[in-house]
Amino acid sequence: MNKQLFLKAVLIMISLYHCFLGLAPFLSDALTVQLARSVFGLKLEMTNQMGYIVKLLGVYAMVFGLVCAVVAFNTEKYRALLNIVFFLYLFRVLNKLAFMGKFTQAFDASPSRVWSDIVLLAFFGLAVLLLKPRSPVPTPKAA
Repeated sequence: MNKQLFLKAVLIMISLYHCFLGLAPFLSDALTVQLARSVFGLKLEMTNQMGYIVKLLGVYAMVFGLVCAVVAFNTEKYRALLNIVFFLYLFRVLNKLAFMGKFTQAFDASPSRVWSDIVLLAFFGLAVLLLKPRSPVPTPKAA
């Protein structure tokens, strides 16, 4: 698999993941709680406030997934958006590291599960960064 195809595969995986998880809160609170436990190892208490916040995050997740899908179909044209994808992953890793204690306590998540999330986030972010197409070198114009 060449670099371009691998990047497209990574972006499609990112897209499917975010679209599915972003849609879940709109389907059912029970599904959201189940996915939070099975995918992230989180104990989510679905209060009215949490339900609203999770749906709001779902909107952002779906939009991010759609952006990744668009980029996957033309990585050259949307090369600049790959920087945004990378920085989102970078900031997610930094956020997990900075607030790991609060996160594990608030959601009853095991530190090992949080570390596995950090590794996956770092993998996807670095894959996008390292596989991003190079900027075309401008050709000098003849005088």
